[in-house]
Amino acid sequence: MKKYLLVIMVLVVLLVSGCQNQGDINESSSNDKQSENEKIVEKSEFLTLGGKAFTEENARLYDPSLGFGFIAHEYFDDLGSKNKLAMTKLSDDGILIEYVSEEMMNFLNGLQGLSEEELSKKILMYDNYAINLYSVFRVDLGNGDALYNEYEEVFSNIEELKEYEGKKYYLGYNSDFSDKNISEQERTEIERLISLKDEFISNIAIYGDKLDDKIEAEKKDREANFNLGQFNADTLDGNKVDPSFIKENKLTMINVWTTWCGPCVNEMPELSVLAKEMLPEGVKILSVCVDGREELETAKEIIKDSGGGFTVIIPDEILEKNLMPYVDAYPTTLFVDSNGVLVGSKMVGAPYDDVAETYLNEINIRLDILDKK
Repeated sequence: MKKYLLVIMVLVVLLVSGCQNQGDINESSSNDKQSENEKIVEKSEFLTLGGKAFTEENARLYDPSLGFGFIAHEYFDDLGSKNKLAMTKLSDDGILIEYVSEEMMNFLNGLQGLSEEELSKKILMYDNYAINLYSVFRVDLGNGDALYNEYEEVFSNIEELKEYEGKKYYLGYNSDFSDKNISEQERTEIERLISLKDEFISNIAIYGDKLDDKIEAEKKDREANFNLGQFNADTLDGNKVDPSFIKENKLTMINVWTTWCGPCVNEMPELSVLAKEMLPEGVKILSVCVDGREELETAKEIIKDSGGGFTVIIPDEILEKNLMPYVDAYPTTLFVDSNGVLVGSKMVGAPYDDVAETYLNEINIRLDILDKK
């Protein structure tokens, strides 16, 4: 399966372009917020293969585009929290779960800073370090042989899980890693992961396109009813900002970030340039620092070093309730008109390059939308 380049590139992109919402990675949120993928479905459609109820709250993978997901297992989660497991989406047909050995991590770190030519040569060595544990994937009935064969090249064992809505779902896995240069502890951890295969299978839920349709309808409904409410948030300097800030602008760009998110911090100087030199008339930036209350001095330092030029607020309870459900990763950028109505779709993650120009282009697209109304 010639997807290793994709896997590496996805890992690199995740490292440089955005940060997952930490509350969604490690534990269920303790407040009342509902994410874009809120579960409002019939129970019969959302049971795992082992008969367990499958919800967004107990799922580790909850992706409607794949047609399947699975419930978290505490041992997988434990290794994941130690950066020893990586899960990568392979287009819309499957996912790959890899064990990340110390040798693999050194290899990945060695890719940073290489030229395109050097990277293309180095990446050919990926097979030497890859420890592909599991893959869950699906193929079209009657037209999936080529894709199945690609997975068969990578996984020595493939088990059919279920036939559903014109597709077959499979689990691929490997169990022999004797050719890998790994420590005894790493070998023990890998063997433990493989021994949990049956439990892993029992935790898989297969739902085809039904979840996708349900979520898309709910997403459109929520976006149509988007309302920031009568917030009264503190700025980093202790002033107050309320909806009148938005009312004064034709378009407001709302950039949501945290102090611990590298891509968020890295794009701040570009946002400063955008705010000071490039914004069209009637457009302003409203920056929302999610952890600004706990990390106030750090947030102030970040804005000072970036050059500032835009208003930074700390979300109050109303924004926590009305804005944060739309934020699954950082940075997330939304655009609203003078009435607080969403204009266009949100942006997740920081642009890879030409940050200020990219945001300006997105702003102009939304201004055109408003002009045509």
